Amino acid sequence: MKWLPLLLIITICSLLSPLTPSTSDGVNFYLALQDFDLDRFQPHFPGYPLYIFFGKLLMLLGLSASWALLMINALSAALLFVIVQKMTTISSWKLLLPFLCIPLLFSKGLIFGSDMMGLAVWSVMIYLLYKKEYHFKTILLISVIAGLLMGIRLGYAPLLSALLFIPLYHKTQRLKTMVILVMGFGLGLVLWLAPLTSLIGFDHYITIGKAFITGHFTTWGGSAITDHSPALRVEKILTIITSQAIIVVPVAFSLYYVITKEKLQWNFWLIALGPYLLFVLFGQNVDNARHFLPLVLPLCLLLTYLEKQLSPPLALTILLITALCNLVWQKNNHHQVAPSLQIISYLKEQKDIENANIYAGESYRFIEWKEPYWNVKEEIYFEELPVDFLNPHPAYFISQQNLEEKFPGQVKALHYFPANKRAIGVFKQQ
Repeated sequence: MKWLPLLLIITICSLLSPLTPSTSDGVNFYLALQDFDLDRFQPHFPGYPLYIFFGKLLMLLGLSASWALLMINALSAALLFVIVQKMTTISSWKLLLPFLCIPLLFSKGLIFGSDMMGLAVWSVMIYLLYKKEYHFKTILLISVIAGLLMGIRLGYAPLLSALLFIPLYHKTQRLKTMVILVMGFGLGLVLWLAPLTSLIGFDHYITIGKAFITGHFTTWGGSAITDHSPALRVEKILTIITSQAIIVVPVAFSLYYVITKEKLQWNFWLIALGPYLLFVLFGQNVDNARHFLPLVLPLCLLLTYLEKQLSPPLALTILLITALCNLVWQKNNHHQVAPSLQIISYLKEQKDIENANIYAGESYRFIEWKEPYWNVKEEIYFEELPVDFLNPHPAYFISQQNLEEKFPGQVKALHYFPANKRAIGVFKQQ
């Protein structure tokens, strides 16, 4: 019976997971399982070799690429559930409702990508740190896990700040502790980096890495440098916060109890999450809520305190209503087709599409994947119309800019597709 909640988590995650990519990165991960190629961003740097390895392993067992990625997320969610249960020592049945209450876990953790697996592996590391049983074998295990995590989700590198808790807490033999940490982390890195660089070449891998990191932080990555508008950045963060409003009631009651009656390890969580949140706020695309996925672990731990603040029947009622609302909302979202896939279906209806030039913006990877024979180009932001605009072929533009207003008389809006806050428009040359 104690395994039944785990099976429920895996089943629910499988039912709520999309069977098609919803982002360009999702397309890249999907294609990587069939043709691993860093030069074509399948996937992008650093290659996520451990994530891809487990995906290919599941495909060897007979799963399709879509189901392999889906099952990685479902199994990772189950591992996260086990870790939270061990950190709280409550029964798995009591933990089930708080776990199902968190929108971020299901809306962003189940899309095609390594985020959920990275969250689960990081949670294992946090659990071992949280126990404060810092024997040298445990320290070595923690540091190896940290190195392996970089082969699953490199963007979680700032989360390794939690490792600093060991030398701060382990006041004796601090030098030996640091040596073990460095050696273990290096071993974890080598376990995935050595096979990967031997496959594509070390120098070429470094070249790809430099180009990707430079582009991410200075051109297209959505960092504070590329946003140019602090106000817009704040607005995006507030939008993400409001999208999680469904859990405001249980979180508020739990937080009140924690602040007034429970002595939590605030310094631990500040060290573990503080640097990462600063990195997300200034170095990541805050338009994408998946970057806040590591907050799921402390949120889930926090919700387990609700029953201590309120009577069990009232706490159960609040959690049950929240969980049901969340699951219904997620189920509705599950049936929504990604805007880029809707756009492809719409373009297929255009009689001249096979002879047209398509300036696809963020839909580029979707079109290249689904319709490889179309003449598609990756143009995201239009300060002026492309130089080949006046060639004999018709031209279609896919953009969140209002190109009809920007280029009056030259471009006509055909259709708009809802996507987050800003609609994606399909435009055609006049």
